[in-house]
Amino acid sequence: MAYTVVDCTGVEVRGEHTAALRSLLKGEPNAWEPFQVAETEKEAIAYTVMLYGAFRVAVWRKFSPTYSAPDVIRFVADMRIGYGRDVSPIHPRVAEQLILEALGNPAAESYVPPDAETAIGAEAAILDTLLHEANLDEGGLEEFIKDSADFAREWIAARQGELRDM
Repeated sequence: MAYTVVDCTGVEVRGEHTAALRSLLKGEPNAWEPFQVAETEKEAIAYTVMLYGAFRVAVWRKFSPTYSAPDVIRFVADMRIGYGRDVSPIHPRVAEQLILEALGNPAAESYVPPDAETAIGAEAAILDTLLHEANLDEGGLEEFIKDSADFAREWIAARQGELRDM
């Protein structure tokens, strides 16, 4: 999410955002609804950052501290093969660049995805694949959700009032 400047003034991650992520990760019916119909812009930001937090934590757990661009390319290729014919949510360049950006790769810092829908589709597919690989038990899933919420809160705190400073 380094590709956009988001004013996070007044945005906070609360229990409903964590519950929505939990529901999404467990594959519960209508789990995407809170992410799609947030009532305010601040709520939409909180839900989006929660999803990004989960994506970021999953990517770091898989690839950090050592990774190479070929590792990322191979992962994306294998993921797309795993999805079979239905690879529409996974644009390979977008997926690769989002992973590299999440890992802090300087070459990916200025990458701008073609649109939000493509980026979120790729993030969701990557997150789903990484969580499937991790095969977390209930305790592991709760720890993952806590780490994701902590990252989301830190990300938002770092951007509180960012637009005012520009």
